[in-house]
Amino acid sequence: MHHLLSRAALTLFTVAASAQAPVLVQQRANSGADLSTLTVTLNQAPVPGHLLVVCHDVTSSSNSTITGGGVATWTMCSSTIPTKSNSEIWAGIVGSSPSATITIRLGSSPNYASAIVSEWSGLGTPLVFTGSATSGTSATTTTGTVTCADRDLVIGTAGTHGGGQTIGAPGNSFVDLARPTPQRSSTMAASYRLPTAAGPVSTSWGLGYSYGWAAGIVVFRNQSTGGGTGGGGTGGGTGGGTGTTALVQQAAAAGAGIATLTVTLPNLPTPGNVIVLSHDSTSGGNSRVSGGGVPSWTQCATTLPAQDNSEIFCGIVGSSPSRTITLTLGGSPNSAEVVATEFSGLARPIQFEVRTAAGSNGTGSSPTAAGSVTTRANDIVVATAGVHGGGAVFSQPTNSFVDLLRPASQPSSVMVAAYLRATATGTASTSWTINFQHRWAAATVVFRAPTP
Repeated sequence: MHHLLSRAALTLFTVAASAQAPVLVQQRANSGADLSTLTVTLNQAPVPGHLLVVCHDVTSSSNSTITGGGVATWTMCSSTIPTKSNSEIWAGIVGSSPSATITIRLGSSPNYASAIVSEWSGLGTPLVFTGSATSGTSATTTTGTVTCADRDLVIGTAGTHGGGQTIGAPGNSFVDLARPTPQRSSTMAASYRLPTAAGPVSTSWGLGYSYGWAAGIVVFRNQSTGGGTGGGGTGGGTGGGTGTTALVQQAAAAGAGIATLTVTLPNLPTPGNVIVLSHDSTSGGNSRVSGGGVPSWTQCATTLPAQDNSEIFCGIVGSSPSRTITLTLGGSPNSAEVVATEFSGLARPIQFEVRTAAGSNGTGSSPTAAGSVTTRANDIVVATAGVHGGGAVFSQPTNSFVDLLRPASQPSSVMVAAYLRATATGTASTSWTINFQHRWAAATVVFRAPTP
């Protein structure tokens, strides 16, 4: 059943003073073979005072060094040397001359290397952390355990030298970060978690086959003040949510010549949280959604009757959550892709504003864009774009939007999705460019945070 949800039952709540919650501002990944240096370039220059974290895997027998980003002094928080795969985590606070470029100089060369750089707000200064490193030979990589407090940031990473190796989704409610292209002797993953209570935290990943691996985990202590959380109910009814919204987890799936498409979240979603689906298909009709423990899904956006159908769905997780979400295509067989995201802290009932657009160019002179939506602090903006044609390559999103997982491109369906957590009242929009002129469709939806 698709319907717009009423605002009438929104329950207001008071905000308690506490530390702010960390927020992922942007991320980028890169990798290469036979290197002496590896460069990662963020979508835009980071903000002074924010934290940059580099998760890094390399086949070198000694540690790398890092420069750039506007960080005066980079700190190595975790290293697995002298194991056969070196997983490192570095961090630094952005100074007064920020730069989008981070350069990693390998400890020895030429070698294979991969890296993921993420920018975080809300942690404050100075940099305080606890790290742990582990290694082994098995089909499961497991980090050590760190002890965290509410509103800390925990980041874990794992790497292996095995060629053709695959790394699964992270465990224990960690959220996948962008993944670099696997190299013949360097495959890595990284993920994060925003704890909501004090206690021990760890994560793990399954490997495609048993092999030597190395893993690190670091908890970054929250030094900020202000912000806070509030009360609210759970389930699909009324209630507030939390004072700070956050991405909890995400997953992507794709297929060709199909009638249904299933996406499986890494972990069970939490009752009361909101699941948002960004979806692209070549169908001539809108899809239908079921699963995830959502009693009633709402279609927020569709670009039909455009040549490509970009849709956004949402729903509140009820009392019987499920990891599995199924989309039944509006026509079949067809190509389809989906990105599923779980967000905490959004208003209940769901409130949203929509923009959609379609075009026939999409290159630098006429990028894909769905228009602007109005925002308030803590609102979540989700945008998606797709093309009805194979071989298309999308750029990174603009205007500080964070790239979400990208599904595998299909012969006649290629899509991207991104999100932004608004920090103030204003407007928000994003765009992408495509590597060649093509027909495209895009949608943007802002999901409201509870009214203060």
